[in-house]
Amino acid sequence: MVVVVVVVVVKVMVMRMVMKRKETMMMNDGNRVLFILMVMVMMMTIKRSGLLTKILMMMMMMMMMMMMIMIKMTTTAMTMFR
Repeated sequence: MVVVVVVVVVKVMVMRMVMKRKETMMMNDGNRVLFILMVMVMMMTIKRSGLLTKILMMMMMMMMMMMMIMIKMTTTAMTMFR
């Protein structure tokens, strides 16, 4: 549970950085970091995998997809307004 919270916090931080900078490079780096974090967490959960951990993994994957979509939406909006 603690790991999930940490991942979410990191996501929020990355999003804030992206919003401030408005740079495509920054966004790509952020996505890469998030992906690495997700893989690490998944490895950890697989080691002691139960039904609950599997559900958590599914939830996290959904969150990741949502975040990706949100980031894409924000970038398109910024380019539109520029």
